[in-house]
Amino acid sequence: VHVAYVDGTNGIAYKVDTGSGFSAPVIVASTATGGNPALFMNGSVANVTFEAHDGTDREVFHAKVAPTVGVTPSPNDFGDVPVGTTSSAQEFVIANAGVGDLVVSDISLAGADSSQFALSLAGANPCASTTPTLGTGTSCTVEVTFSPASPGAKSADLSVSSNDSDAATLLTPLSGNGLVYTLTIVAAGSGSGTVTGDITGIEGDGIDCGADSSESYTGGSVVNLTATPDTGATFSGWSGDPSCGADGSVAMNADTSCTATFTLNQYTVSPSAGTGGSIGPSTPQTVNHGSTTAFTVTPFTGYNIGPVGGTCGGILAGSTFTTAAVTTDCTVEATFTPQTFTLTVSKTGPGIGTVTSSPVGIDCGTDCSEVFTYG
Repeated sequence: VHVAYVDGTNGIAYKVDTGSGFSAPVIVASTATGGNPALFMNGSVANVTFEAHDGTDREVFHAKVAPTVGVTPSPNDFGDVPVGTTSSAQEFVIANAGVGDLVVSDISLAGADSSQFALSLAGANPCASTTPTLGTGTSCTVEVTFSPASPGAKSADLSVSSNDSDAATLLTPLSGNGLVYTLTIVAAGSGSGTVTGDITGIEGDGIDCGADSSESYTGGSVVNLTATPDTGATFSGWSGDPSCGADGSVAMNADTSCTATFTLNQYTVSPSAGTGGSIGPSTPQTVNHGSTTAFTVTPFTGYNIGPVGGTCGGILAGSTFTTAAVTTDCTVEATFTPQTFTLTVSKTGPGIGTVTSSPVGIDCGTDCSEVFTYG
């Protein structure tokens, strides 16, 4: 549309050329927004910018009088949304800001990650279809949700195709981030063991601690952990973040750290000493699984150290007995043997006689040498 002006006695007169020549002058008052005069055509308003004039007809303004598509908000970021969940719906207003019918031929989603966004005819004023016709100054709404299938940044476009000659396809950028939560397992305590999970994570495997002590999971996942102590250890329980359940069940609604405590088994080694000596320490000893402990075996006067036995097993070196690696409750039993001495009787002189002993042993005549114990 071409607009020209001529002098007018009660204001400024404008003539409009729609392609078939200028119309008769129309008086227009300066009443539009911002103080600019307004040109009224078919009930619509187009702002006009004035220039100084010399009283002759000349072109001063080109105005577009046609449908104009607009989409708000633009762009739109859905923010962080846990993988495997769906965001709240975001409303978009599709409006005709121009003059004449806006004929929409398609409302759809486009772009690399469009499959992770969903479009619906909803909102405050739902569009009747994906091909609505919007009159001058009218609008309708659609809603879009974001459902990330994998972690990381995602993008798409809300695409609106229409008869707007300046924007045949208007693209409104959409973005969002797929969020996952990390479960970390920490092993603690004097013992050792492994922890496994019952479901796989984002990387395609699951918790297998020691080999894999952390794993990422989609929001809302429930991971059931199993703690298995190594030989000689006992699983003592779970601790850590509040979501680490006492039964090993973990609801993944945030990054979570759970501690598995393994305690090394302890056993009692009970010593004892027979007649003729002592063993020290003489009281029962507490020993960790797989460890050894030592005892000192001391004979009384007149005794020697005898065999040291019991159920622990071990080695006697001098007066020190060291157990084998302890894997259960066991005993150490020290024995002692009396020392012995040989008594020999010699007969001299011209006479004849016999020598006997009490206790029985010497009977000299025939047996003049005998072994007796100490004392």
